Amino acid sequence: MGTRVTAVGRATGITNVRTDLWNVGGTYVFPPAPTQMSVVSTSANDSAAGTGVRMIIILYLDDQYNQQLTQVTLNGTTPVLTTPTNILRINKVFSASVGSGGSAAGNITVTNGGNTYARIDATYTASRQAIGTVPANMFGYITGCVFSGCSTTVGEFIEFDLRVSALANTLLPGIFVTVATYGISNGALEQTFDPPQLVPATADVKITCARTTGSGMVTAAGSYSGFLTGTLIT
Repeated sequence: MGTRVTAVGRATGITNVRTDLWNVGGTYVFPPAPTQMSVVSTSANDSAAGTGVRMIIILYLDDQYNQQLTQVTLNGTTPVLTTPTNILRINKVFSASVGSGGSAAGNITVTNGGNTYARIDATYTASRQAIGTVPANMFGYITGCVFSGCSTTVGEFIEFDLRVSALANTLLPGIFVTVATYGISNGALEQTFDPPQLVPATADVKITCARTTGSGMVTAAGSYSGFLTGTLIT
């Protein structure tokens, strides 16, 4: 069937303003051009001999949208530059080596030019963002989504949108089309797609969330899952 893919995100403090589902919060800004990234922690214990995360792996797409990975050995609160200088998309960041603490001691961020592209929160081992991009020469297929959310005010309506920068097999760079919308009220929802939702090569995918009624503050989590394949399924 292909390579399985899952993207998991979480956001807090959500109001009636649409927010991308990732742990940094707000609207996710994709890198405008291939670039070198900087990795740094808020804790000195995230370092080569520390008790926290010692090394991370960045799963990324290069300037040709080819899938690559790179390792970065952390140096605590001192930024470390990635070896690649042509990172165009970051699909996931996860720990490759940890100390006795077993997880990040501080918040570990991957940034460039003042923009954050991924973050491993303290006490976690991987980034949490329901955001991703299909590599070149591949077709992505989303087979399902899971959403959950609650508001500080009981009974408020929370809307989740699965959005893709394409329509069917036509790319729409920078334009996100809502391909599915779901609403819950302090609960959870699981949805499967049959047939799977097609996402063409180089298209971006993200889940967004907003409170559509009331005035409470929402905490939401969600994920999409599917697979990558080199064959168009008809």
